[in-house]
Amino acid sequence: MFMAAILLNSGCQTSVYVKASPVKRLAEPKSAALCVLKEATDARSNKPKRHIGRQTFTIFMIPTISVQSEDLIKDAVGKVFVQALKESGYNVEVVTALDQSDGPVLVLQVDSIRNFLFSWLWPLGLTTGRSHMTPILYDNQGKILWKGDLCSGWGFCPSLVYMAGFETSLKSEMNSCLKQVIVQLNTSEFNKANKAPTE
Repeated sequence: MFMAAILLNSGCQTSVYVKASPVKRLAEPKSAALCVLKEATDARSNKPKRHIGRQTFTIFMIPTISVQSEDLIKDAVGKVFVQALKESGYNVEVVTALDQSDGPVLVLQVDSIRNFLFSWLWPLGLTTGRSHMTPILYDNQGKILWKGDLCSGWGFCPSLVYMAGFETSLKSEMNSCLKQVIVQLNTSEFNKANKAPTE
């Protein structure tokens, strides 16, 4: 009976796709070409590799059903990241390993993804969340050449509980993080590191 109540109040959305809105093209990227690792780095500890959030029950926010990405986070975020860079105007070369490149390789590190559905006013619900990501430039031996600032994105989506809103919330978080990353890539500091010789 208790589990039935949980399922009724927490909705039925248990998986989502990682998406982002199209990114505005830069007038003149400082680094015209980028070599990018196909997969993002999932630096989250003690989290399943598809986990993006959790539904909760009652005003005490009792955690219930886990909500997961349809694909591994490292694959899904990596794909969205590469697409955003191309939309920004960069000439992107994608590699599957650092040592496949003759020069620096840009990697997007996923530091955290946390989303929760609050169902206090069932059948209305509120999904909110926050994600953190960091762009890092490596040489082809794994040495860090440049590390960007932590990028943060907030998500928010009111909905009928059974619709949940996790995908909309996560999309907002991705939009914010990607915009912040691209701003950092268009700086002289990154451009200098991206031209660094690799042994």
